[in-house]
Amino acid sequence: MKKKSFTVVLFSLLLLILTIPASAAGSTVFFSGRPVYQAKPVTNSPRILMIGNSLTYTNNIPAMVQNLCRASGINATVESVTLGGNSLTDDVNPGTGNGYPSLEAKKNVSQQMYNKLKYQKWDYVILQGKSDETTAIPDKFKNAVATLAPLIKSAGAQMVLYCTWAPDYKSSAYNIDQQQMNIANVYYAAARQQGCALAPSGIAFARERTLYPDLDLYYSAGDRLHPNVAGSYLSACCIYSTLFGRSAEGISYYPAINGKTSAQSQQIEQNLQSLAADVALRGNLNISQKATFKNPGYTINKGKKLQLAFAKNGYRGIAYQSSNPSCVTVSQSGLVSAKNYGSAVITATLNNGTTATCDIIVCSGKFTLTVGDKYTFKFNNNFTWRSSNGSVAYVNGNQIYAVGSGSATLAGTNSNGTTVTLQVTVKGTSSAKSNVKLNSKSLFLAVGKKANLKTRVLSGSNLSGLTYKSSNKSVATVTKKGIITAKRPGKVKITITPKKGKKMTLTITCGTQVKKLAFSNVKSGAKLKVGKSKTLKVKFTPSKASIKKLSWKSSNTKVLTVSKKGKIKAKKPGTAKITATATDGSKKKVTVKIKVVK
Repeated sequence: MKKKSFTVVLFSLLLLILTIPASAAGSTVFFSGRPVYQAKPVTNSPRILMIGNSLTYTNNIPAMVQNLCRASGINATVESVTLGGNSLTDDVNPGTGNGYPSLEAKKNVSQQMYNKLKYQKWDYVILQGKSDETTAIPDKFKNAVATLAPLIKSAGAQMVLYCTWAPDYKSSAYNIDQQQMNIANVYYAAARQQGCALAPSGIAFARERTLYPDLDLYYSAGDRLHPNVAGSYLSACCIYSTLFGRSAEGISYYPAINGKTSAQSQQIEQNLQSLAADVALRGNLNISQKATFKNPGYTINKGKKLQLAFAKNGYRGIAYQSSNPSCVTVSQSGLVSAKNYGSAVITATLNNGTTATCDIIVCSGKFTLTVGDKYTFKFNNNFTWRSSNGSVAYVNGNQIYAVGSGSATLAGTNSNGTTVTLQVTVKGTSSAKSNVKLNSKSLFLAVGKKANLKTRVLSGSNLSGLTYKSSNKSVATVTKKGIITAKRPGKVKITITPKKGKKMTLTITCGTQVKKLAFSNVKSGAKLKVGKSKTLKVKFTPSKASIKKLSWKSSNTKVLTVSKKGKIKAKKPGTAKITATATDGSKKKVTVKIKVVK
């Protein structure tokens, strides 16, 4: 029989964020990570004793644990001592309780427990308290755990606490998430006091409500305390992962779930296997099934309303927020109201902290302008625009330029896939003098790429009637509409001539664009002492990239500064990210995390 051995770890899995119901809307409960101990895996015919009540014997969780073990090649023996309605305090001292269960029943089960601990050897002893015991009399629960600790050690076993779940009482005055935190706090405090492992089944139940809101883990509509088969299976998987430090994922043991086919039961239980591993092992509380809206974005007219919908239903605790309430408002039911022209991003936050976003664009959809007019809109997402007739109207930045009589369709698309189409009619003829400006005297363009001069380097209220000429068509060509195409590496001058005004010259450098950046002399997580400096080096791919200049940025200049040449200097202890970005227009970047120490 192997003796108990523990390794102290930071139990980070419980960064659990649970939103309070409507009665306390806007507040949040945080259950932060706490240091506990991890059980040492015993896989050579381990003997496991489970002590508890109906939350242990309902659906025979001990048998489920044993079946998981044997299906994964661990020849475990799992026994139990249980009594419905009993507390761990009653197990230790049956004379302290009254009412149900009877004193005689309490004494009998208590004697069974003491006999098994005194006369048999075990590898693990798992303790489960009564639901209201941990919250109503937490000190007595902790004392009971402390009383059993030396007996369990004498039996050669590791002690493991089995953290249970909160009852799902359907009452507006009852906060299940807060109750779960209360229960978990007591279990974790006891685990820290005794230096023992803990199976976080209750935390897994709380996570399931977010991940799979349509799956009920409780016994029935009338019994919201005891688990059904799915709930018991989730608990068994948590216990398995806690004992052996391995995931139950892939173990071919899938008990039938009432009302589900064999295939449906297997799919549900595979999801529960992963959930148990996330909570008990990986500490991964990020939702693996993210909520998404049916559409990434909508365009609506001013004064209209729109009801947002998710791609899948059943999400709980959703809070909505608009990035631009002066333009678009949203109710807590997801009803969008268009107030003014412009755009906003609607963010829906679920009760697990994950978010989904949707772009809302408010516009009339049709514009009538006069030649020379500029119309400014406020689309706060970056859109790429195309004009069906650039000699009539085009978009530059957040402005529509009317440059000639006629009609044009302006189509914009942002990175989220949201599209907006604007119909523009331009009337009249231009009498204005040319006010065309060249915003930059030079431009880099990757070989094979194209650029629209009107949107890249030119500005003004009247860009119609411009003529363009390339000094070397073998390097770059330019069309009548100002579209440049880079043909081969080299430099070329583009002459731009307005109907009225002076000629302008733009120098185009055609070359190879950066495809990838990588730091060559530092790795993420590197440490640098306060006061020390280091010049970071970056490798360019391909090595023959035409422009090898970088811009540098620190995420926290109070901790770490960076010069224009990539020289970092440590200011004070902390962590900062240094980002190097290519300046050739490729937008390629590389980031490294640096820790500053004393």
